[in-house]
Amino acid sequence: MPNHVIWQHNTRQQIHLQREALRVASTKLLDHTKKKLTEATAFVFFKAQSDRCPRGASIGRFIKQHLQEMLGIPNAIAQYIGDAWHNATRWSVDWQFASETNSDYLENLAKNLIRKTVNETISDADDMTCFCKKTLEEAIPSASHPLYQFHLDPVAWLKKCENRTSLADPEPDLAYRCQVALGLPLASCESIVKVWQRAISVARRAQWHTPAQLQRILNQQFAQGITAALADEHTQRFVSDIDDLMLQMWLSNVQRVQTAEAMVADAISASSGGRKRPATREAPDAPPTKEPRT
Repeated sequence: MPNHVIWQHNTRQQIHLQREALRVASTKLLDHTKKKLTEATAFVFFKAQSDRCPRGASIGRFIKQHLQEMLGIPNAIAQYIGDAWHNATRWSVDWQFASETNSDYLENLAKNLIRKTVNETISDADDMTCFCKKTLEEAIPSASHPLYQFHLDPVAWLKKCENRTSLADPEPDLAYRCQVALGLPLASCESIVKVWQRAISVARRAQWHTPAQLQRILNQQFAQGITAALADEHTQRFVSDIDDLMLQMWLSNVQRVQTAEAMVADAISASSGGRKRPATREAPDAPPTKEPRT
């Protein structure tokens, strides 16, 4: 075999081996980055960085620097994650919530902020930013995120949270439990519980015969006050556009059912009003009633 043919063959083989080695290395690097970026949304990550952060230094800036230098995360992504943990820590202190004793609350608070940023702020500027954005979306999936589930069907969420089987008043600690689970300010959760308590009170006095009828009453009563309960400025820092869209869809569905019920009631009322009443006595000129044959 001529030398030039051997050289061409070896060159093609080396190109293939180098391409395969590059693919394996890049896949390994991306998998590592994805794993670490996912971990950056958990309280365990925050606790580790908080322990390493020098006294007096900004935890947000420290986390941003760590993500950039250790993982090569794009500046914008690292900034958003650092800011989320910084603001979650600061606001939990402002609201006098002992976040160090309840990791779930601080984690849900930070996840709400990260998720809102991912949905509304981060654009697909380049391949790496797009990769990081998709990773964060997978790290905080809507299907299991409490705040999204609440906006999807708030009445169902509250009933599940309380494990409710009756129309008794909400439990005294429900606002606190909502705060921890939803990652919202306590004042907003107290407003949610007030709306819920009012809906339950109305349902107790209402006339209903089936669980479906009870559910419709609770939905209609709760829908009247939930928008105002979530209108607080602090709450809107955590509620993403997609959460708000889910709530608007739920409200529209409740209104649609209510409108349909009203139309049916009006139709029944109109039908009853136009129906002839049965005669209670014979008309004056009616022929005599025939006796039946025996």
